[in-house]
Amino acid sequence: MAADIDIQVDASEFKALLAQSKAFDATLATALRRNVRNAAKDVAAHRKADVLSGSYLHNVGLRAAIAAGIGVAVATGKNPGVSITASSKGLRGGRWGDHSAGLVAAWQNAKGFRHPRFGDKSTWYPQTGHRYFWGTFEQDTQAFAAAMQAAMEQARDEMRSAVDG
Repeated sequence: MAADIDIQVDASEFKALLAQSKAFDATLATALRRNVRNAAKDVAAHRKADVLSGSYLHNVGLRAAIAAGIGVAVATGKNPGVSITASSKGLRGGRWGDHSAGLVAAWQNAKGFRHPRFGDKSTWYPQTGHRYFWGTFEQDTQAFAAAMQAAMEQARDEMRSAVDG
C-alpha cells in the first residue's frame, strides 16, 4: 500500500531553496520551515481524527494513545523532507508495557495481529488491524503538495522582492 502513495515536491528544489533562504535571511528560512510544517500538520490532524473516530466503543484508550503519538518533522539537513510518523510515545508506561513499540505497526497491519486477552497467555486471540495511515494521505496528497509548493513559492517571491526592491 505504501508504494501507492507518492507525494512529490522536488526535495532537491526544497533543499536548494532552504539553503538560499538561510543565506539570504534566517527569518525567511524559519518562515519557510514553519509554513511547510503547518501544511503537514493539517494532514497529521486528519490522521489523528481518523484514529479517534469510529462507531465502536472498544479500544478507545488505545486509539487515543496512537493518536497522541502522531507527529510532524521537517528535516532540513542532508536529506530534507517532511515526515508524518506514528510513534509509540503515547503508549509508553501504559498497560501495553514492553509491547508498545510494535503495537502501532500491528494496529495498522491489515492482516491483524494476535494477543493474549486479559493476560491469558495460554490462548491467543486474533484482532483485525485498521488501515489508519494511508487513507488520509491519499485524500490529502493534492492539498499537501499545493501547500508545500505555495510555501516554497512564497519564500522565493520574498527573496526576489527584497533583491528587486
